[in-house]
Amino acid sequence: DLVLFIYKAVVSTQSTGECSWKELETAVNTAENLDNIIEAHKRFLGIVSERLMLNQEHLQVLTKLYANYQNAISFMDAYDKAHDVLKKTNMIREKRQEDIKIKTKQGGWGVEEKDETRMTQEDTDFKTQLKAISKQLTYTHKTFSDSLGEFLVALTSEADDSMKFLSLRIDFNEHYKQKHGNNFNGPYINRTKSVVA
Repeated sequence: DLVLFIYKAVVSTQSTGECSWKELETAVNTAENLDNIIEAHKRFLGIVSERLMLNQEHLQVLTKLYANYQNAISFMDAYDKAHDVLKKTNMIREKRQEDIKIKTKQGGWGVEEKDETRMTQEDTDFKTQLKAISKQLTYTHKTFSDSLGEFLVALTSEADDSMKFLSLRIDFNEHYKQKHGNNFNGPYINRTKSVVA
């Protein structure tokens, strides 16, 4: 969900920028004087600010969008932590195997009690860390789902039609229907009001 949201937000941002830029280019190329260019630039900034929700009129929606990006950062933090824990645990386990091979070549067998105690503690630490990361990811997913629903509803309440239709571009219902079939009744079904007033 998070990756799809980021992807759709980026595509929407690029689309807004590209369309507005083409309009600006056309206006600049057909301008008769500097005043026409300045006016075209003001229009460009106004359109971009409006459609990218960078003005005061979209503060509620922008706040909801910010919450979604904060969730993305929380997810990245949890993912990085999971990666670090898994990498460290893998290195510990590889070292264990290497130590056992060396000990076997030297005529020894098995694991000494002090090593077994350390290994048990390492395994316990790993499980504890993994459980904490799992909880963080579950919390982040729920928080993201809730904030995404709020963002989509806030978009449909906007006066600007392009904002209302943005909610349709970001809504994941079609993605999940394709993935899970028409019987899907997932987290984003019926979360948004009708876009048609």
